Amino acid sequence: MTIQEMQLDRTSLTYAPANPAINHEALSQPTVFVDRDGVINQNRSNHVLSWQDFEFVAGSILALASLHRAGYQVIVVTNQAAIARKLFSIHELELIHQRMQEAIEEGGGKVKGIFYCIHLPTADCACRKPRPGLLFEAAEKFNIELTTSWLVGDHTTDMQAAVAAGCKPLLVLTGRGQTAYETWQQNQDSTGPGVYPPLTVKANLLEAVDFILAKERIMV
Repeated sequence: MTIQEMQLDRTSLTYAPANPAINHEALSQPTVFVDRDGVINQNRSNHVLSWQDFEFVAGSILALASLHRAGYQVIVVTNQAAIARKLFSIHELELIHQRMQEAIEEGGGKVKGIFYCIHLPTADCACRKPRPGLLFEAAEKFNIELTTSWLVGDHTTDMQAAVAAGCKPLLVLTGRGQTAYETWQQNQDSTGPGVYPPLTVKANLLEAVDFILAKERIMV
């Protein structure tokens, strides 16, 4: 069984057979998972706690519009431990996401769903990246074929989550991406098994989307 035919068990972190809940005969449209902070919007050292803190990365709205026009669905997967730290509430987080989605739709894009983990890194939960729980949850809800999906992120934990779920990982250099890339160059096992050199790396989400769309056109 190949890594593409397997998924990471949510609790034991050992490889397990692909999720039987997925109906492979009625799969949804092609999917790109996108991390939020550092990819769609700028990272902040003290967290994005309100819409006033939220600043789109240049070109990210255009990138999401390009995916929508090309027939891809976009799923946002994001760690939001600031909730567990009691810096803000789930209600405040969802208000930010509502405004974010409105701005994206005004720009011609669409976010199909947003899945987030509210736990601390020490919580040992199934949903916090680098574990693939958020991707499994989205796949079950929207009947997504993970092995043909992409995950675009700015951190090694995003790449690890992609590999664990059987997705195709793509690192962007915005946010924490430059540091993550330098880490990967020093230790190419840092992204997890299955991400062999050269790791696909692009400057930002817009370049990442251009690459994905061009690659998928070549494969058709």
